[in-house]
Amino acid sequence: MENQPKPELIARIFIDSNNAHSFRSQFANVGFNFSVIEKGSANQSYAPNFLTSLDAVNQKMEEYSNIALTSSVEKGSDHSDKPVRFLGYDLEMNGSSRSLAFHKIERFVKTVKPVIRRAEKIASDEGINMSSFAGYSMAILKSLKVKSITFEDYSEKQGVTRWKTYPLMDLPELLEKAKAMAVEL
Repeated sequence: MENQPKPELIARIFIDSNNAHSFRSQFANVGFNFSVIEKGSANQSYAPNFLTSLDAVNQKMEEYSNIALTSSVEKGSDHSDKPVRFLGYDLEMNGSSRSLAFHKIERFVKTVKPVIRRAEKIASDEGINMSSFAGYSMAILKSLKVKSITFEDYSEKQGVTRWKTYPLMDLPELLEKAKAMAVEL
């Protein structure tokens, strides 16, 4: 019998500059999508080995790849002296799985509830402040046992391979860079 690849979850930072408007303000979304990859295939000069249910990935891990963690950033402000910050954040169904089909929503809720409970426990145990997007993200990523992050737009901008991985401890700095890039778009 062939050895099945061992899966791991990576977080992929994205910036969505669809320019949502609210009165006179423009917003961009910054957040994370999650991908299941073959353990040890990240941090290479080429794309990691992405896995699906066809690769015998367990259902729970595959459900994690249907989660997105997003926040909004105000792009243009009439108040240029006001600091740019993340505005609201939450877990949601990622763009590829959004649907009003009841079974998808029910499965999403069943997947996310224990993730949030574990994140709250981790935050309590480790003193992580979940009232900030960086703190909430750190607790969620730890809850999902994410060990590495890719930030393809930033890596390409730095002239390194888009698949460069960053350790979880770099999360606050990466989110600041994502926020700055979102404002520029």
